[in-house]
Amino acid sequence: MASAIGGLWELPARLASPVSLAEVMRRRRIPGVGVAVIAHGQPEWAGGFGVRSAEGADPVTADTLFQAGSISKPVAALCALRLVAEGHLELDGEVNDKLATWRIGAVGEWQPRVTLRHLLSHTAGLTGHGFPGYRRDEPAPSLVDILDGQGNTLPVRVRTVPGLQFSYSGGGYCVLQQLLVDVTGEPFPELARRLVLEPLGMKRSTYEQPLPESLHAEAAVGHRTGGGPVDGGWHVYPEMAAAGLWTTPSDLARVVLALQRARSGGEPSFLPPGLVDELLTPQAANVPMGLGMLLEGDGASRRFSHGGDDQGFVAKTIGYVENGLGAVVMTNSDDGYWVIEHLLEAMARAYAWPDYLPDEPPLRAASIEESDTCTGTYVSEEGQQVRVGSAGESLSASVADQLPIPIAPVSATEWHAVSLALTLTFEIGISGRAERMRLHQDAEYTQDVEFTRLV
Repeated sequence: MASAIGGLWELPARLASPVSLAEVMRRRRIPGVGVAVIAHGQPEWAGGFGVRSAEGADPVTADTLFQAGSISKPVAALCALRLVAEGHLELDGEVNDKLATWRIGAVGEWQPRVTLRHLLSHTAGLTGHGFPGYRRDEPAPSLVDILDGQGNTLPVRVRTVPGLQFSYSGGGYCVLQQLLVDVTGEPFPELARRLVLEPLGMKRSTYEQPLPESLHAEAAVGHRTGGGPVDGGWHVYPEMAAAGLWTTPSDLARVVLALQRARSGGEPSFLPPGLVDELLTPQAANVPMGLGMLLEGDGASRRFSHGGDDQGFVAKTIGYVENGLGAVVMTNSDDGYWVIEHLLEAMARAYAWPDYLPDEPPLRAASIEESDTCTGTYVSEEGQQVRVGSAGESLSASVADQLPIPIAPVSATEWHAVSLALTLTFEIGISGRAERMRLHQDAEYTQDVEFTRLV
């Protein structure tokens, strides 16, 4: 794979876009991005853009470490499947039979039966969606304390019937982490390295939490929406299997390649094709979730993916099952999804990804400092139009055949008409300008009206 040179790595010409990557990063205040692309079943290229910290000048390179967030889960799932392949665990065996340090409790007088398959596919009915992590200057609890609700999240308990439906649960992957530790007798970072990281050549990856001091100079600093750094640079995640992986796009690309090759029978020593088939089979009726990966498409468009976000970091990995295509994008910003979808859309176009439709990045509220991005003409589903113009330091709104109505900011994200019960809010898209507007009139029987930018 190619790597960054001097921190300024140019995208291949085939990935040209009407809005440049640098412009998207500037508008969204995203300091750094790491990228790896897979084509023809091989690493195609990799590199870095921007800087590791908005407060410094050290460039992001192909070797820069990012927090993977929930992409930690499919890698942890591979650890479990390796133990299944070795005969130490059974996919449909009850996990309480193997748990020694902690057990899934009863619900009243009823004891739920939870299997490894349930944990890996988010069908265990367990609580605990995500985790905020812990500041580096505060003590972090043990995994058992987290499972019992003694950290900064609620206890992990069965809330819905196991095996019936998909319900995303980071708590389930905390149970998985404890299960793997109890079965192997090894600390989780060591067993993950032995079972997955070393066999796949993921030399730039670790589940160690906190991150070892020797790796700090190679790690990206997380950033909040707006560009400010996370206190201390990043958070610590004792919930390692759920959110604790430090890695690079190139290393995560090795996971994608390993699944693609194992699926074709090319890497039986890593994971038997039969278990890869299980991983790539939907496990629930309501969401196409496999054993650690979200599944989409059919035939040539069949693919697996997973997103991840920790405090100040957002990432996504995607791979096609049959044709050796895929990519990984990692960012050091809470707003990283903007640049992720921008890049994935460009890759899909350049490498002819079958039937790929990028996720639409969520819009965000426009602040009063961004009033210049809100001017334009908006139209509702019913065909009503509102023209928003500039009025000095404020705005004006022309509704129907009425004269322009002066509107002034009344909060960080709201504009209010003078002497009228009319409030406007705007939402900004990846273009850097307002794409939608909501009109609210504070009176009986009125309804908010949604408008989309026309011009």
